Amino acid sequence: MTLVQSEDIIVRERYDEDLIRGQQFVLSFAAVIMLYMIGVKPEFLKERQVFVPESMRNTILTMCTDIINENDKEHVSSLGVREKRLYMNVVSESEKVQILGEAAALKNFVSQLNTWSNNREFCDVQDEERDWLDVFGISDYDALALAQGKKAVIVTGEVTIQSLIQEIKLNISGTGILNFLVALKMDVYVLLDCMEELPFD
Repeated sequence: MTLVQSEDIIVRERYDEDLIRGQQFVLSFAAVIMLYMIGVKPEFLKERQVFVPESMRNTILTMCTDIINENDKEHVSSLGVREKRLYMNVVSESEKVQILGEAAALKNFVSQLNTWSNNREFCDVQDEERDWLDVFGISDYDALALAQGKKAVIVTGEVTIQSLIQEIKLNISGTGILNFLVALKMDVYVLLDCMEELPFD
């Protein structure tokens, strides 16, 4: 039992109320995408004090707008060179419709989420030399800074941030997608539907 409780071991998903110390949540970039993909409603998140950094919202909205602009044309194609041979990739009409639909839906999802503006730096007193902005990019950097500054729980969709929180004493609480949804008291049948949509084997 001591081995399982060791702080040296990274645990990907476990349910533990003690891990979720805050009542407000901030989402990492991957968590936003995963929550969208599994069909969590933005209204559900908005009503429960769940936030995204303003920089992340702007990044995703810009990304979606760019995708829409690139694909909202009569002909969508690209040229490339492979093994010294020129090739052309043409996007079919059905692919365009799917791409446009997904980009518009993600844009709509993100635009409905609560946002926080970040004006503080993410602080790691053990490694003041590291450029965390370069490591994580602006979206996740702001999410970490907000979680640290506002004592919010960061919701992660990947192991990197969760392992950072567990390995280094950053005074940040973090949780994975399923633990987060359980903590928000999502209806069990809706939760099961979401679990079926998770992109894991």
